[in-house]
Amino acid sequence: MKVRHLIFLLVLLFSLVHFSSQYTLAEEENDEQVSQEKIEGEGESSEKENDDNLSSEESEHSPSEENNNENPEVDSNESLIENEEIIEVEAEEPIEVSSMVSDGNLFKRGDSDPRIIQLKIDLAKLGFPVSNNPNENFGPSTEEAVKDFQSYFAIEVHGMADETTLNKIDEILSTPLQNGGNHADAITLKENLSKLGFHVSNNPNTAYGPTTERRVREFQAFYNLRENGIADEVTLAKIEELINTPMSRGDYRQDVVDLKVKLAEVGFAVSANPNPQFGPSTERIVKDFQSYYGLESHGRADNATLAKIEEVLGSPFRSGRNHEDTITLKENLSRLGFHVSDNPNTAYGPSTEARVKEFQSYYGLVANGIGDEVTLAKLEELLSSSFQNGESHEDVITLKENLSKLGFHVSDNPNTVYGPMTERRVREFQAYYGLVVNGMADEATLNKIDEILSTPLQNGGNHADAITLKEHLSKLGFHVSNNPNTAYGPTTERRVREFQAFYNLRENGIADEVTLAKIEELINTPMSRGDYRQDVVDLKIKLAEIGFAISPDPTPQFGPSTEQAVKDFQSYYGLSSSGIVNDATLNKIEEILNSPFRNGRNHEDTITLKENLSKLGFHVSNNPNTAYGPSTERRVKEFQEYYGLLKNGIVDEPTMDKINNLLNWPLRNGQSSPEVMKLKMDLALLGYHISNNPNENYGPATEKAVRDFQSDNNLRVNGIFDDPTKDKLNTLISELSLANYGKVTASALNVRSQASTNGSILTQISRNTIVEILGSESNGWYRVKVNGITGYVSGTYIELVTQPLSGRIIVLDAGHGGSDPGAIAGGMQEKELVLDVSLRAQKLLEEAGATVIMTRTTDVYPTLAQRASIANSSNADVFLSVHANAFNGSANGTETYWYNSYQSNNSQRLANTIQSATLSKLGLRDRGVKLGNFHVIRETRIPSALLELGFMDHSGDAAVLRQSSSRDRAAEAIRDGMINYFN
Repeated sequence: MKVRHLIFLLVLLFSLVHFSSQYTLAEEENDEQVSQEKIEGEGESSEKENDDNLSSEESEHSPSEENNNENPEVDSNESLIENEEIIEVEAEEPIEVSSMVSDGNLFKRGDSDPRIIQLKIDLAKLGFPVSNNPNENFGPSTEEAVKDFQSYFAIEVHGMADETTLNKIDEILSTPLQNGGNHADAITLKENLSKLGFHVSNNPNTAYGPTTERRVREFQAFYNLRENGIADEVTLAKIEELINTPMSRGDYRQDVVDLKVKLAEVGFAVSANPNPQFGPSTERIVKDFQSYYGLESHGRADNATLAKIEEVLGSPFRSGRNHEDTITLKENLSRLGFHVSDNPNTAYGPSTEARVKEFQSYYGLVANGIGDEVTLAKLEELLSSSFQNGESHEDVITLKENLSKLGFHVSDNPNTVYGPMTERRVREFQAYYGLVVNGMADEATLNKIDEILSTPLQNGGNHADAITLKEHLSKLGFHVSNNPNTAYGPTTERRVREFQAFYNLRENGIADEVTLAKIEELINTPMSRGDYRQDVVDLKIKLAEIGFAISPDPTPQFGPSTEQAVKDFQSYYGLSSSGIVNDATLNKIEEILNSPFRNGRNHEDTITLKENLSKLGFHVSNNPNTAYGPSTERRVKEFQEYYGLLKNGIVDEPTMDKINNLLNWPLRNGQSSPEVMKLKMDLALLGYHISNNPNENYGPATEKAVRDFQSDNNLRVNGIFDDPTKDKLNTLISELSLANYGKVTASALNVRSQASTNGSILTQISRNTIVEILGSESNGWYRVKVNGITGYVSGTYIELVTQPLSGRIIVLDAGHGGSDPGAIAGGMQEKELVLDVSLRAQKLLEEAGATVIMTRTTDVYPTLAQRASIANSSNADVFLSVHANAFNGSANGTETYWYNSYQSNNSQRLANTIQSATLSKLGLRDRGVKLGNFHVIRETRIPSALLELGFMDHSGDAAVLRQSSSRDRAAEAIRDGMINYFN
């Protein structure tokens, strides 16, 4: 207290020398304004000093204080204290200060004194700031700050800076529990702060440094105390209160965060983002923790609870720790099926933690990865079990019997000994049902056995799920019942056993979890290529019923043929053609098989069906009824086959659509269409005369002509110009247009100048004479050419000849080839050109009925002698060698050669017909028919000719010869020339 008064006295004496002795008393706001004007520079200096001090404090902060050990803190006020001690020594007698006191108080509102500046500075240090730029006036703001200070520290509140107040300020500012201080109590303070969630150091010491100050400020801020960084009495009282009051529901305190973090570490997480609120969830978790570790479960974080948390977290059996007993722990875990290492050591690492978590989770413990007391107790319990290899217990008999029931047979005469065979079967059981495989009949294993044996889905049981089970088994090819109920009887058991056997499951006849999972998997997985499953057999049988047969002996294999059949089915019925048997495909199969229009069914609409079939030429009955019997099925199959539908005898959607479509066909009696006029003309060309003046109406006469046409051509007689009738008519008309020739069937036939008997007779031809047909007339007469005369004959006496070369053998020789390219010009090689034309001619000649012998069909070179030899040894009728010319670029046109050594007359006639036909087709210049001494026609003993198509080096000829259409015409010329020759 003396030091404080001496400081004030010195400041007063300094002020009396530099300032007037009179001060105007004013309100604090005015005082502050004056102070701003008078000592602005002083304020800036003060701020600068504060900044320097702050910088100094920051520079003392060491990151190491954040981590482990807090460095000893330096007392930054050491020099000031030394000065204060010097002043105290020199002041031998008390200095009078009575002139500064008013009404028994040191300072009050309205006073003005230089010492008030220091008062404001001290108040600010303690968390009660008055102004950023304090002056010497004691105004309302100063009074209010003093009142707050007095109230906060529980002294009389009057707003005057009396001796009690100043002493309290001095007391707080002189405490060693502030930045720069050093005191034994700092250790306890730091420990308590850490307990409350404001960690200072892992190794607290007596120094009160920047880190301690920062944590104290955080504590004060959190609990709405004055933030001064000093462990004052209020702060210490709050710390003491919290330390001595267990955390409980309703609290809002920082150490709750730390509690939640630690609880989460031991496996009792409250929140992923813990806050200071101790709410119902935190209380519940604390209760769970207490109950789990055998503490009183009241939900308050009392000392016993906190101690248990620390005990668990301090266990040597957690990740990162090292202990000799960890070896035994790892060995025990491995024995129980949670293998850690083949060479266990003392380190408790991530692998050990992971296995411990698996162990804890498996046995219903809290999975925190720590080898805590509960976990170790469970390990001990399991390792001392009587149900393990080498032990003996009366309940082992029941165990063996139960295992046998479930498909894991141990013995026909079970005893109490738990030996290697029992262990092996237990391991198999555990593996099969997804348990930890340790060979011990532990709690999880026994529970699983009891669970399976108590299911209602076994023989003698009764449950609603049995219906679904039966339905699914039937879908998968293991049919139980057409009317499944809730009873699980012998038939269901038998089908389940068959299912289990087929899919290599344990055969116990019980719909256990593995069996149900397999059923569910198959039900939810469409059949597809590569599958091997029983329901594939059923699929194949059903597909065959619908007309998509795969095999007479269907197997469970879903191979490429099955996939193709499924695709065909899907495509036919308008489904996505994937080859995968999805729900849409299965539904469509069932829809078709359940149709009322199939053999053995009965439906009122079957009468209409039969009547419609009869209308369309597929008569079923004169007195149709509702029964769909064999006759109806047979007629439906005939209908389907006739109209290119799938032949299954079922009136499915495509079949019904086709029936309705035909009954509403636009080309039938009573309809009208421009197409009808063409129909009448085409029928007339084929001898079915309807009218001399055909129109668009499809009447009775047209229907009769169509019926006659259908009857004559073995079609279904219905009088409707349907697709098969149209196809046949078009074929005949096409043959008519393609049939350039006809054979006379009358003993003598007149060729007239007009297409009627009114025309004059131009000539008369005899039976079997071949005529060239140039066209047809609507009245059934043909325009023909025969013996160089063009005229008309009645089609009644002409048999169209589509194969006028039938029985003829022709040798066709494509010149050159292989190493001999022949002429090269116009971007062409002769060998390639003539081979192309010859191959096209071969096709046309064969279509005309000839047998064609080719000297070459590829790019090879037969010698000239070989070509002649082929012709002479072939028993052929004629020989033609095909070539193309090249000369000087100006020569052009077509020419044909013959030779007079053998068959002179016939060879010349052959050359003439070939030349004439080629000129007609290609339209090139006629270079004539000439005698030529070429080996292949000179040495050939049958009628022979050599054709030169044109000149490859002439621009006009080359332009023609390069075109594919021209080559087609050249081939036609060879065909026509041969026909003309032989006829």
